[in-house]
Amino acid sequence: MVATADALYLSDNDSCKIIDPATGKVRDEIVLTEKDGGPGWKWMALHEGVLYALVGKKDPLDPTLKGTRTQSGWPWSGMGKGYGKTGEKYEWGFGRTLVAIDLETKKVLWTRPEPEAIDSRAMALRGGKIFLYAHGKYFLAVNTVTGGNYWKSSDKKLLDAIGLHGRAWWRWMRKPANCCGNARTATCNSSFDRKAFTRWAAPSATTARSRTRA
Repeated sequence: MVATADALYLSDNDSCKIIDPATGKVRDEIVLTEKDGGPGWKWMALHEGVLYALVGKKDPLDPTLKGTRTQSGWPWSGMGKGYGKTGEKYEWGFGRTLVAIDLETKKVLWTRPEPEAIDSRAMALRGGKIFLYAHGKYFLAVNTVTGGNYWKSSDKKLLDAIGLHGRAWWRWMRKPANCCGNARTATCNSSFDRKAFTRWAAPSATTARSRTRA
């Protein structure tokens, strides 16, 4: 979902709806076919009139559950039957095609298919780059103008620093007393090396230039 002063962009398994903020009515729709990498929308961001999106096959539907939890923290156990069934093999929000769309003309400016499934939970746009991650495979910065690479890395230290898929709180929290606000999670541990990731993500200018040649 992306909100601007004049529209709300809301995506789902079929399209991106453009909703009028004053009336709540759908005033337009962007549909991407299988040829474009769709139809399911996984992630999107808007910058200077261009809508960037990660798309792929439709996500499986999961029955809506009524929550009964009253204590603080994140209710992982009650997220849904689908999550409980798949566990670490989380099925939702993965796509294989990145697309850029001119919102004024609805023209697709470029598409970029990826050889691996991209995790929409690990995507961001900043400084003319879209950062994306294929679990255990590579970390990538894409040029928002051309759809080409700024850099791509499969460095083992980087991938180890990112760590495994799993429930977010025990993957990165160092102090178990604060995990999800629940002091009972005393076994909270981490495979995520913050210092290693920071060194990689914020390198010197010389190192950054060398990565662009990779």
